[in-house]
Formats: sequence, structure tokens, C-alpha cells
Amino acid sequence: MQLERARRLARLAGGYLSYLRTPLDEASARDRLRERLAEREERFLGCARELIYAWPESPLRALLLWAGCGQGELERAVRRDRLERTLAALRDAGVYLTLDEVKGRRPIRRPGLELHVTQASFDNPLLGGGLVGKTSGSRGSTSRVLYGWDFFAEEAANEALLYAAHDASELPGAFWLPGPPSISGMHNLLVELKFRRAPERWFSHLAPPATEAAGLAFLRLGARAQGLRVPRIEPTGSADATRVARWLARARDQRGGAVLKAFATSAVRVAAAARESGLDLGGCVVLAGGEALSPRRTAFVRASGARVHARYVTTETGLVAGSCRHAGDDAPDRMHVYADRLAVIPSADGTHAADGVAPLLFTTLSPASGKVLLNADLGDAGRLERRTCGCPFGELGLELTVSGVRSDDKLTFEGVTIAHAILDDAIGAVVEELGGAPDAYQLVDQRDERGLGRLVVKLSPSVGAFRADHVAERILAELARRDPAGAIAARLWRDADVLQIVAADPELAPSAKLPRVVRQVAR
Repeated sequence: MQLERARRLARLAGGYLSYLRTPLDEASARDRLRERLAEREERFLGCARELIYAWPESPLRALLLWAGCGQGELERAVRRDRLERTLAALRDAGVYLTLDEVKGRRPIRRPGLELHVTQASFDNPLLGGGLVGKTSGSRGSTSRVLYGWDFFAEEAANEALLYAAHDASELPGAFWLPGPPSISGMHNLLVELKFRRAPERWFSHLAPPATEAAGLAFLRLGARAQGLRVPRIEPTGSADATRVARWLARARDQRGGAVLKAFATSAVRVAAAARESGLDLGGCVVLAGGEALSPRRTAFVRASGARVHARYVTTETGLVAGSCRHAGDDAPDRMHVYADRLAVIPSADGTHAADGVAPLLFTTLSPASGKVLLNADLGDAGRLERRTCGCPFGELGLELTVSGVRSDDKLTFEGVTIAHAILDDAIGAVVEELGGAPDAYQLVDQRDERGLGRLVVKLSPSVGAFRADHVAERILAELARRDPAGAIAARLWRDADVLQIVAADPELAPSAKLPRVVRQVAR
């Protein structure tokens, strides 16, 4: 076991150094994205041939063959009908993956077919030598996703063009993103290093554990050999947003502006701190991801003087979309889908949603993707539109946009998403300890006028007397014990005082037919 781990670390180190030695500039990024767009259907067919049909154990192979779609039939359909129409026809024929199927929580069941799957069933069988990311999907346990260096290089082209699209390429940058063991900060850092950019400051909600020290030191040394400086991680809790705001304001005064990558909630906290301290963030750019960038959050951050733009990322697919330069106030989170690496279509049952927001199905087009996905539901919904746009993404041919992204199956606070199932397990266990039935509670997702959130747990009167602070701490401890993503959530939510425990009204009893999750937004 130790020998294999040493070999893996050696491969990882070698891949990192090789990755850094071949930097990417903006012109090359444009060329690569343009080439991938021109070849996207052939890339899809290549993935199907090499990552699905060539592997007898692939559940996607079995699903396609069940639908009467062999390799030849798929190739003819794509060349005749194009990719998205073929994917829609496959979806309607039963070739899709529900969220529970992607997470391996339920077998794939279709008439005459039953496939037992695990969370590893959709791993890229040819991928090795990269970083491991983990996600707790909706209603599911943690999923393992392997990121390879070729995949980071592909994402780097998308990200370099996002900076260029918002006139941010030459501005100094900072992260306010968690460091290890969370993957978010590392993911962003490795992508940016490819186009020879590194943040000047790395503010992190979490202090990295001692076990990560050697890896972080090697990362800094490798970057230094290429003339890049990777900053040390600075633990910066949610209450320390003023530190981030002051750095942005200084950069604005000294160099005309700066770029901050942060969760949407963190961006709001920085804007609030700037307002309280009388700091003007004009000239600064905030790239916000991890949570929905609502009109309310957008307006609040803009009031600080900063421009704020949305990014859409999932752990399973990596970068999904980047903000349109011409996103209007009607849809401030409108983003161009990175169709060079992904195909996205609406699920069949959501195509007639009143507001145009439908569950999204994802198909990976890159042989470097960690997961091999075909019409896969990852728990998100959004509004898909094709638009002619004069922004840099539109000029390259990225016409598909997504806006109004949300999830009704997950709860996200402070940039960390947790499945309802994991929360139910943790809270239910604590409620039982207090003498109540495991479902004797209700969750309230409260958002204030800035878009900052709090998770209120209303306990049924059947639970009896309790101390709110003790119950909150027990729930966070249960989250940390049950799931790696829950451990990160527990640390961030404790720091930001996200969890509030209150006694419910008398009518909230175990038998009450009340919604499990209520969402409340301040007006």
C-alpha cells in the first residue's frame, strides 16, 4: 500500500512539473477552444468509442445497447442529426442517468434492464496521475473524481479567455477559497498556473492541516522553477472579510484594480466589509462561483464599485460555463456554456417549465474528463438559450448560454453544497438522541437582503427541552463524521454561524405533512 502510494505521488509530481513547462497564452487558448468546437462531434464519438463501447463493463455501453444504439448507429445518428438532437433522441429513448444512478445509490432500471452501479462506474477508465476531488452529491454519498493534467490544460484555455473577456488578464489577483483538503482552491490554482498566472494572496476559510504541508511546499517549489510565485495560504474566516476588502482597495489605489475569485457568499461579505469600512472597490473584478449569483447578490456587490461575474463549476465536470460580458440585469448570471468540452440539454420532464428553468443533463466530450457522462443529471437546473453575442465567447462560437442556475436537491451555504440526504442523516441522528422521532424537524433556508444564508433547524415540540448551541455543535460533528464534504461544511458553517436551532410551532409534529425544506428570501 505504501509503495503504491509512493508511486502515485511520484507520477503526480512528474505530471505537475511537465504541466508547468508548457504554458498557455491567450492566442493559443483561443486556437485550442476553436479547434475543440470544430471537432466536438468527432470528440464525442471518440469518447463513445474508446471510453464506452470498448469497455464491456461500462453501464453506459449496456444502456446504449439496450436502446438499440450500437457504435455504428450512434455514429450515423450524430453525423445525420448532429450532437444535441442525437442526445435528445437518446434521452427520450431512455438513455440518461438520474442523479441517484450517477451516485451509485440506485441501480439503473429500465424495462427489461437492471444494472447495479457504484460511484466508480462512470470513472474514466484510461485516466491516471492526477488530483482527486470529492463531492457529496444530492441524495448521495461522497463521489471521487480524478482530475488529469490534460483536463486542467483544457480548462485553462476556457479560464484564460474568461479573464480576457472581462478585461482582467493584467490585473493582480487573489483567492478567497478554501485550501486543502477542499479541492476548490487547488483546482483554481492549477488551472491558472497553466496560463502563467498565480494569485498574489490566497485567503482561505480553512487552515490547511499539517498533512498537506509537504504537498503545498512542493507545489510552490515547482511553480518557482517556472518563475511563478504561489502564495502561502492565509487562514481567513468569514468574519475577516475586511482583510480581503482592504487588499482589493490597496490594489485598486496602487495598480488600478484587482481580481478576486470567491464563492458568491464570500463576495457579498467582502462588499459588505468594504461598505462598512468606507472602501471603494471600483476597478475591481469579482469572479463568483460555488453558489448562484442572484440579481440581489449582484446588485449588492456592484454597490461596492466592483464588477461581479458568474462562474459555473461542478466537481464531476469541472468548468461548465463563464459569464457573458453582455449579461444584462434581467439575467446577471448568464454564462456561455463551454460547449467545446460539454454538451448540455434539458431533461425531458422540464422542457416546459414556466420560467424556462429545467433540470440539466450533461455529456462529457473530452477524453481527459474524470467522469464519463452521457445525459447525466447532476442535480442542477437552469435556463438554456442559444444567443448571438458579440462578446469574446460568442465570437468564438459559444452560442449556448445558461442562466438561473439552481438546485432543489441540495443546500449551499458559504460555497459548500451538502445533499439533503446527508443532512437528514446527521440531523435525524441528533434528534433521536434528544428523544424525538428522526423526522421531527424542518429545515428553513433563509436568505437576507444581501443574499447571505442561514440554515434554521426547527425542532418539533416532541423533542423536548434542548440547548440550541449544543444541538448545533452535535449536528456539525455528525456532518463531519459521516462525510468528507460534511467535514469541510462543518468547519465553514461553524465559522460563519450558519446553523441556527429553534423550537418549532406546536403544529410541527412527526406526522405533520409539511415540506422538509422551506426557502425564505428577505424582500
